[in-house]
Amino acid sequence: MGRYILMRLAGMVGVLFAVSLITFFLMHAVPSGPFDMMAMQQNKILPDEVKQMLYSQYGLDKPLIVQYALYMKNAVRLDFGYSFYWTNRTIIQILSSQWPYSLQLGFFTMIFSVIIGMGLGIGAAIKHGSWLDLLGTGVSLFCLAMPAFVFALMLQLIFAVKLHWVSTAGVDLGITGNIAQWILPTISNSLGPVLILQRYTKGSISDVMRSNYVRTARSKGLSEMRVTFIHIFRNALTPIVTVGGPMLAGLVAGSFFIETIFRIPGVGNYFVAGVLNRDYSLIMGTTILWTFLISVTYLLTDLVYAMLDPRVSYVKEA
Repeated sequence: MGRYILMRLAGMVGVLFAVSLITFFLMHAVPSGPFDMMAMQQNKILPDEVKQMLYSQYGLDKPLIVQYALYMKNAVRLDFGYSFYWTNRTIIQILSSQWPYSLQLGFFTMIFSVIIGMGLGIGAAIKHGSWLDLLGTGVSLFCLAMPAFVFALMLQLIFAVKLHWVSTAGVDLGITGNIAQWILPTISNSLGPVLILQRYTKGSISDVMRSNYVRTARSKGLSEMRVTFIHIFRNALTPIVTVGGPMLAGLVAGSFFIETIFRIPGVGNYFVAGVLNRDYSLIMGTTILWTFLISVTYLLTDLVYAMLDPRVSYVKEA
């Protein structure tokens, strides 16, 4: 197992290198730089002499491969530089101050998705053909067909603009803030997770209920509650973990659309602003953070999967 973990960690380093390399050269291939975007926002034209001076000051006049090597040299020491747009803040300061908003949105989304998605999945599997099954299927089809950003705009139009039940001025951080402001972003951000959890929970529990050991447990005269909680739920949990782990990584990393639409100052919102403003340092820092989170989550998911299912082994037999 230790060898497997070391191999996965080595692969994670390779993934981080590949993603950072591709991101670095792609963002430099986009027309206009950070200083051009600042000048455009002020309705000004940046003279070539000033542009060359700024590029020389920030090292942007060097060949791209040299810029990338210098950036990664500093990134290894967790020095991702200063933001080009928020000039007085480092990338670490931006991520550390804005990430709690994304974490809170991800936490609320996960709680809501687990209650609704897994609840509907369990009900649909146990009561196959009942109204719970039909309700779960209807919710899944809605989540599949409705884009999250369209649903977010609809909710904001109805409850914020028309009914004035919530404000459109963003959210407060923490449970002590206005919790009602998190309701619409949480529901909008839950479409994908609810769909995934409902379908996988229903399918996993349905497969386990048809297995031989469940029939054997019932034939021994065990109570239906014991069969359900000990034999069905425990064994049906393993496939759900495989999709729940990566899904959790996506939630805690922030949402581009939801954070932007509801003006949540999280990592996703700042990343969108960084792309629009050609903030190279912020784009790179956020991309590396997301890649690291997703890679670590996949590794932890595989380890938890092996713990839950003794039949799974990552150790090669001699």
